[in-house]
Amino acid sequence: AASYVRGLQQPYGRDSRLKVAACCKHYTAYDLDNWKGIDRFHFNARVSKQDLEDTFNVPFRECVVEGKVASVMCSYNQVNGIPTCADPNLLRNTIRGEWRLNGYIVTDCDSIGVLYDTQHYTSTPEESAADAIKAGVDLDCGPFLAVHTQEAITRRMLSEVYVDGALANTLAVQMRLGMFDGEPSAQPFGHLGPRDVCTSAHQQLALEAARQGIVLMKNQGSLPLSTARHR
Repeated sequence: AASYVRGLQQPYGRDSRLKVAACCKHYTAYDLDNWKGIDRFHFNARVSKQDLEDTFNVPFRECVVEGKVASVMCSYNQVNGIPTCADPNLLRNTIRGEWRLNGYIVTDCDSIGVLYDTQHYTSTPEESAADAIKAGVDLDCGPFLAVHTQEAITRRMLSEVYVDGALANTLAVQMRLGMFDGEPSAQPFGHLGPRDVCTSAHQQLALEAARQGIVLMKNQGSLPLSTARHR
């Protein structure tokens, strides 16, 4: 994942800007849907701290620390009873504090609405908006924060300092993308368009990557598994 992110984001030559802002998702312990009556919107992953560190958070940590990804997306589910998009330990403390994310944290689409309307985690929409932003959410994929953040501030559930921080994290990535540098077509990657998608060169590169990714294993009596030996 880290190498993939670097390939997407890193510019050529000495240009320090981003080619694109990649996003690693969905964070974290998000691996169940439509199983025994449980869907991803109601799923509460009961995970030990060790399992988070050793298993579920590993690819995200690599994305941020090694890949220098520009954004991370929190998921719909809860982890140990707390929605990921409202958990300051997962977002502000871990992604931004421990891993030092240089970018923004974005919700999955309407995740904040889900934690209020579907999971009933908070008693008011303003509380949901405040919890998400204070936890570390910078950008909402959906209308929830746009509708309820102002009222959360008015009711003193949320300080403007948190909103300023979220805006700064989001705008900083836009600046690194060159979105404030004038005419987009004049920027280093502004000439790219639909004609550059799925070209012969790209197809050849994808084929070569697939070939190099093949792993050939020799079956030395391991398969088929024996029901007498393995119960």
